[in-house]
Amino acid sequence: DEGDDDDDDDYEGDGDDESVPSPDDETLETTSSDHNNKDDQQTVVHSESDPVLNNSNSNNNSNNPNDKFCVIHVGPHKTGSTSLQDFILEAPASKSALAKDHYWVPHFPEGIGQAVHEPGKNHAIFANCVRSSGSRNFCPTGRVRDQNLIYFRTFVKDAASTGSNIVLSSEEFDAMDVDVHELTSFFTQHHYKVHIVLYYRRFYDWVISWYNQLTKTGWNNGYIPFEQWCNMATLERYKKEHSIATYKHYMNGANGGGVFNVSVVNMHEDPDHYNSDMRFACDHLDNAPHSCELAKSKVSSHNNGSVDLTWKMFRHKLKNHHSIHLSQSDERWVQIETKFNQMTDFPLLCLPNNVQDRMLAISLEAEITLTPEWWYNSKEGLEHLKADFAEKIKSKFCTMDFATVLRSPEWQNFLTGLQ
Repeated sequence: DEGDDDDDDDYEGDGDDESVPSPDDETLETTSSDHNNKDDQQTVVHSESDPVLNNSNSNNNSNNPNDKFCVIHVGPHKTGSTSLQDFILEAPASKSALAKDHYWVPHFPEGIGQAVHEPGKNHAIFANCVRSSGSRNFCPTGRVRDQNLIYFRTFVKDAASTGSNIVLSSEEFDAMDVDVHELTSFFTQHHYKVHIVLYYRRFYDWVISWYNQLTKTGWNNGYIPFEQWCNMATLERYKKEHSIATYKHYMNGANGGGVFNVSVVNMHEDPDHYNSDMRFACDHLDNAPHSCELAKSKVSSHNNGSVDLTWKMFRHKLKNHHSIHLSQSDERWVQIETKFNQMTDFPLLCLPNNVQDRMLAISLEAEITLTPEWWYNSKEGLEHLKADFAEKIKSKFCTMDFATVLRSPEWQNFLTGLQ
């Protein structure tokens, strides 16, 4: 898969260790670069900056060298944000490069949990503080909100007084109740140009990435199979959280809401050489040559190992189909796992046709909305999307038919023998 997330076949877990927000009640429901702006003209652009395609470097977003920028990376979730935040917010070399590029990076003093103690998650505090409703996990009280906003107003004023740029990064900015007017008001009063950067991952890959994350981290503690979890209601709910929704939310901000520029990073351009840090620093971090050079020198890495969710689900389902009693540490699990890994041909349960059709329709809509015409009309665009979807919908997006496998004479006899 493209990007930092690492999803192998058979539901191997995601390589992206972003924090997982508490799902709404329906989460597990089973029933239903181009940045060549002209002076002060506001623009909304797509990423067209892949070096293989010989597009122009977009690190000069203005003809005016005195322009000040606030670049805000807004995620969304499950698009490799953790790797980018490690680069922007944690690495000492990055801090030095950003300073040379005249970028200031805030550190919010008040909050809870990992957002205070982990620099890479710190900006989630501010993102939660500018939500008009909904969850404020990292900015839970009025006092915390007031303290952070007072701090940030002073921070922006001080940065502006030195002519410095500002960079923020949090996937928490993808929430639909982030108040774009309040967010941008901190900057526009000091004549900053607000540049929103979001990443695009194809909807069908992104949805199963969410399922893997929910299952791996325990939200799907009943191990509901993907073909049951992913129904029509689930697709509509997750469409509202995908890059397409984030894009439209900030596009509204670009129409009178204080946003100067909205950029989309297409994670599917040249996937063999994809580097999230380089794409951000070189193509979307305005006037930042030192950060760009540093990002080019880095080797992309995955943040988290894969977990074979098919085996985890098999273990969970086994007790429903045989009387054998096994503790979590029972040595017989080794024998069972060995036999499990030897299976090469087993029945699958796949998504119903209407769900498949809707998943593809949303994926096509997102591709057309979030990528430029030259891209989606190329072989790498809609043509590749349809072929990739057709392959995965009959394999990766299907679940082992655990009941049929475990009820088979072969497995029944094997488990009885272990008793």
